[in-house]
Amino acid sequence: MLCPRCKAELKEVAYEGVVIDTCGACEGEWLDNGEIIAINKAREKAFSDAKKSQAKGAQKTGNPATHSQEALQCPHCKVPMGSLNYSYSTGIIIDRCPSCSGLWLDKDELEHIQIVIEDWDKKTPELQKKFQPILAKIKADYRQKNEAHIDELAAGSSPVMNSVIKAVLYQLF
Repeated sequence: MLCPRCKAELKEVAYEGVVIDTCGACEGEWLDNGEIIAINKAREKAFSDAKKSQAKGAQKTGNPATHSQEALQCPHCKVPMGSLNYSYSTGIIIDRCPSCSGLWLDKDELEHIQIVIEDWDKKTPELQKKFQPILAKIKADYRQKNEAHIDELAAGSSPVMNSVIKAVLYQLF
């Protein structure tokens, strides 16, 4: 396969236990569908504080369309790829093939993604603890507002089925 950025030959390399295609010239990387998930789960590579700081500084804001000069061609399918903000809000703008779902990552973007995802995972328990009371209040308010509707849905059933229906619906709300 050829690099969609500089047209150099892509070479297979092992990265975090996954075989990916990399460009020796521009240092971009091609990941087939699902490989980014396996890499994010592996967590074998440790990143220095300098690399973490660099990754946070490299995050962009705004619309992915404003960051792409031209649509790159998928090295696998030969169709134009679209730019997107990885995981909706990382600020890391990557290219994705609409046909095969492969990803093109420019130099350092793979490491930046890993750093951001690992940082999010570290913060998750803290954020859950912080926002759990707020979410519980929202759920209770929603349940209270919809209680009459839930009673309507369960009405006409036997007392046992009425209880089962309410229990299921309360789990949903």
